[in-house]
This record gives sequence, C-alpha cells and structure tokens, in this order.
Amino acid sequence: MLGIAIPAYKVSKNINDTINALLINLEDIEFLAVIIEDGCPENSSSYIESTDKRIHIIKSNCNYGVGDATMKGFSYLMKFNCTSLLKFDADGQHNSKHIPDIYCLSENLRNN
Repeated sequence: MLGIAIPAYKVSKNINDTINALLINLEDIEFLAVIIEDGCPENSSSYIESTDKRIHIIKSNCNYGVGDATMKGFSYLMKFNCTSLLKFDADGQHNSKHIPDIYCLSENLRNN
C-alpha cells in the first residue's frame, strides 16, 4: 500500500484541489494519505471537504517545520503497513498524475 504524507501550512486555498486530484489519479491504487497540519494559524485542515476514509489528519499545535511534519506523517503511515512512502505538497505544486508511475517503480524495486 502507498502511504502519502502531505504537510500542510497555510494551504486553505489549495488543499481540496490537491486531495481531489489524488483521489482521481490514484483510483486504481491502494493508498492512505495523511495531512499533517503543522501549527497552522489558518487551520488549513478545517477547509478539507473530503470524507474519504483514505484521508487522515494529524494536527500539531506548534510549527516544527516541513521536515518534522513529513517524518510524523511517515511514522503514522508505517503503522498502517504502507510499503512505499511519498511526501506530497499540499499547495498544488506537485502533479499527482505522476504518482502511479513512481509507486510502480518503487514496488518493483522493493520486490527485486
């Protein structure tokens, strides 16, 4: 299963588009995504409209930075036996249509 860590800080305008694109582009992949809100003053996760059970949220009261948020996300995802982990930006600068190819490559390397 693919695990996707999505650090979120001041992304209220983009978070729904990012999640919707993931759901569309990963429709044939078993995945779990975790949004890690890192002490965001605008409470970006409150703007999430999706109720998909594959989208989880972790909140932190303090901003520890994108690296710490990513590691928190990876630790969380490993508890669900994800075999491949990916960090994905919540602000729309990454294109989720490339994730299936990256995941396929990762799984092929893992299995060889």
